[in-house]
Amino acid sequence: MVPTVVVLNGGSSSGKSSLTRELQPLLPGTWLRFSVDTLIDACPPQLLSQGGLDIAANGSIDVGEAFTRIEQCWMAGLAAMARDRRPPSHRRRLPQRAGRPRSLG
Repeated sequence: MVPTVVVLNGGSSSGKSSLTRELQPLLPGTWLRFSVDTLIDACPPQLLSQGGLDIAANGSIDVGEAFTRIEQCWMAGLAAMARDRRPPSHRRRLPQRAGRPRSLG
């Protein structure tokens, strides 16, 4: 079974998540659903403040350079996953590295 990635673009509250949630059980194969909310939920708290993704009390959003960099990496990873049609058992395994992970910032 080869997973497939669904990418929809649209305005906030336009029904993207609802649509994919309803389609997943109807479509053949395995369909994965990601949203910008997935990325935001994965971010450390310090990235959701000054210079990252600032959400003001009035609902306005200021997207900083730090969040933009993480978002670009996330989108590149999703695109690579969508392009890779091999089953997971045939994908190249990365060697284990000692020490701390490299920073994206």
